[in-house]
Amino acid sequence: MTDTTAPRRNRFSVGQILAATAATVVLSALLVRFILSTTGDLGFGGGAVRYFSYFTIISNILVAIVVTPAAFAPNSFLARLVLRPAFAGAVALYIIITGLIFNLLLRNLEVLTGFEEVCNLCLHYVMPVLYPIFWLLFVSKGQLRWTHVL
Repeated sequence: MTDTTAPRRNRFSVGQILAATAATVVLSALLVRFILSTTGDLGFGGGAVRYFSYFTIISNILVAIVVTPAAFAPNSFLARLVLRPAFAGAVALYIIITGLIFNLLLRNLEVLTGFEEVCNLCLHYVMPVLYPIFWLLFVSKGQLRWTHVL
């Protein structure tokens, strides 16, 4: 007979839920942005080259590389690899730079609509805030040293 009075354990931690949210947002935005880029004037090849040439895309891909295994396979080798303090911290720095440069210098250069605007919001506003929160609250920084900056 099972004990029905015992408290039920949560299946996911708060960190995993935040990571899953970040993974869903960033992967969706990256996919839609890729589709929009490769179906435009430049064709698939030119659009793909242009897509991968943006620091915004590269930094958000790195965010996806960290948060996806953290959310869905937190005990895996890959999660342990990408959640190392130096790597996860570097990704935090890159995504913060993405948000700052966009908001300080590039924000008013284009008027976007539709899916382009949604992707822009996710990649330049949401992720530069969401990932550093995840990093600050849920990634170990015990082995992070100032020499890692170099």
